[in-house]
Amino acid sequence: MAIYAINDVVRRLRDSLSDLEFGLARSPEQWHQALPPELPADAWTVAMNLAHLTIYEESVALRLLGSFDPAFDPAGERRGGDEAWFYNEALALSAESIEAMLSRLRAARLGQIEIVETLGEERINSGVTPLWPDPEHTAGWVATKTFQHTWEHGNAILQVALFAPR
Repeated sequence: MAIYAINDVVRRLRDSLSDLEFGLARSPEQWHQALPPELPADAWTVAMNLAHLTIYEESVALRLLGSFDPAFDPAGERRGGDEAWFYNEALALSAESIEAMLSRLRAARLGQIEIVETLGEERINSGVTPLWPDPEHTAGWVATKTFQHTWEHGNAILQVALFAPR
């Protein structure tokens, strides 16, 4: 089992958001809602990548990390089923401004960081969420998946920032 140190996880959550903001600040505004011609037609726009990250962090990562609290009550939590709601929410959000989406993403990320900081070294490495009962998916794993996911979509945004025609 991987051992996650709170300070390392928090730093990665902060740094990956900062890296994403770096790419967003350099992506040409005319390519936020449109695809540069060099990208495949099925690629996501900058706005869709950011919207997807935002919905994921608000609806999945923040919820999962919150479920590590011993007082968490899983009653009424969404389990499995149709995932179209996720795509539809991201698609609707992608029509918003980059700054509005980024503001929501920052708030979700801050909430995740606050949760991680309160868990303690043992709980970040040993607790299992009732929403994701795989014993290898500790809070440290969930937070690590979050910054990996940021890299994944941040890479797509940075590609537009670097290679889109000006």
